[in-house]
Amino acid sequence: MKHTSKRLQALVLVLAMCVSFLQIPSFATDDVTHSNDYSVGKVAIGTDGNFSITEYCSNHNKGDVCNTVKGTIATKKDNTGKTIKDVDKSTKITDLKLETKNVDVATDVVENTAATCAKAGQFTYQVVVTVEGKSTTYTRGPITTDAATGKHTAVTEKDQKMTYAELSKDTKNWEKLDNTATCEKGGKATFAKKCEGCDKFVNTVTVDSPVLNDHAWIQEEKIVDGKPKMVDKEYSEVTKEATCKEAGSERHYVVCKDCGQKMYITANKGKSELVANAADFIIEALPHTYEYTIKTNNPNGNFVTDATNATSLMSAFTVEGKCSVCNATYKPAIVSVKEDTTKLVKADKCKAGSRTFTIVYKAIDYTKEKDKNGDWQTKAVTEEVTVPYYTNNNYAKDSAHDFGTPVTDNETIVKATCTKDGHYDMVKICKVCGKKEVVSTHTLFATGKHTAAAAKKENVVAATTKKGGSYDLVVRCADCGEIISSTHKTTAKIVVNASKINSVKNYKGKKAKVTVKKAASVIGYQIQYSTRKDFKGAKHVNTRKTSKYLTKLAKKKYYVRVRTYKTVDGKLYYSSWSGAKTVTIKK
Repeated sequence: MKHTSKRLQALVLVLAMCVSFLQIPSFATDDVTHSNDYSVGKVAIGTDGNFSITEYCSNHNKGDVCNTVKGTIATKKDNTGKTIKDVDKSTKITDLKLETKNVDVATDVVENTAATCAKAGQFTYQVVVTVEGKSTTYTRGPITTDAATGKHTAVTEKDQKMTYAELSKDTKNWEKLDNTATCEKGGKATFAKKCEGCDKFVNTVTVDSPVLNDHAWIQEEKIVDGKPKMVDKEYSEVTKEATCKEAGSERHYVVCKDCGQKMYITANKGKSELVANAADFIIEALPHTYEYTIKTNNPNGNFVTDATNATSLMSAFTVEGKCSVCNATYKPAIVSVKEDTTKLVKADKCKAGSRTFTIVYKAIDYTKEKDKNGDWQTKAVTEEVTVPYYTNNNYAKDSAHDFGTPVTDNETIVKATCTKDGHYDMVKICKVCGKKEVVSTHTLFATGKHTAAAAKKENVVAATTKKGGSYDLVVRCADCGEIISSTHKTTAKIVVNASKINSVKNYKGKKAKVTVKKAASVIGYQIQYSTRKDFKGAKHVNTRKTSKYLTKLAKKKYYVRVRTYKTVDGKLYYSSWSGAKTVTIKK
């Protein structure tokens, strides 16, 4: 028994030593048993991709760890240097105590970017734990993989093989810098490639461009939002002239700089070739053209000594404005009236004196912008006005005149002719005011003699280039018009010296230079050109010089001829046509 007891003691000691070496978790206590209701405590992720999931049960919900499960997110790099995940996203981790529930643990590499010219390559580890359909995401990162390369994305051979359509469509990586193509012909287009790392344009590719479907409108610089900007230039054509009575209207249009196509601006700011679709733009009514007149309010239009004193000067005058175009009226307000007494002229018997006033009134000022109510502003205008002035109320009665001896009034003399009597007045003139009064009228009897006027051409038959003309040189009486003498004259036929084509040469730009022989005594040359030998439907140009450029020609063979012209007695005459010369337009 003693031996058995000693063996038992030894066995217990060995067992105790073995137990002491076991790694018993710190959260496990001998006095509390684990429940079957487990939850995830936390997920820790390392920079090397290793992660751990800790759990606790409902009996250890104070944070004591009941279970720990570990895993690894394996990674590798693709051919771009970008870090990618190399494990199944839905990897099952079965060592969790939550095995009685629907549990899924997924791992991933997110926010994953390769190194660029300006930025380092980075990625972030991610662990998603889903329990009974409810997911919780845990992350670690970003983690730097590679330093920035410092090299921009270069243009590749594949890029250089891209077409105009492909480059135009890929606006993310390419931007069109220039295009020589127009709406009439193809050209070359240059595209800049955008660096994927920094979005800067670092290199270019030039490709063939087809004829453009869109017109390139003539542009001009305008201030938009306070900054200069190139915009389509809008031309205008007036459909209704504005007057001072009413507003006018106009149509706006743009013009293609390549083909000259005109497109009208529509009501919705679009463009249309049809004038019927053009929007009407209002032209503001023109300002009135006022002419101002200062009038006195005295019934007789003048002043009497005591009729108008200093206290009534403001009411003594009225300023009236009248538009010279439409007769609209405007009555400006008078600001001040002041008499210049140094210019006072006193009356003398029947002769009126005068008073001079400086009047200030407010006229419309069209040089200033309208006010906030849309009304024109005004400006002060100063005018000096002199009005008649009498020292009594007689206003120059006849009895006040001092007439002298009657004299002949030369202004009333009507001379006698060969058939008609003439006459004149004898008048007396006031020595003070100069008023005339007729005393008598006297007759000047007809002379009975003709007075020859200057000879004039009558019965004129104009000469032509085929035959001469004629006329009668007639002398008539200046008073009665009777013929005193007549002589028949003849004129030679009109000669218009002809010319010929010296040369016709083709010049770049679909033009031809025509040189003609100089002709004497002519004022110009008419050059006719056509693609038909019979000149049917031909065009022509006139010139006073012996050379002329024909423009806007087609690439065809042209026939060219010339004739001269001059004027005789205001009428235009032409020579015969010259022989034709040809030119072929090749450039």
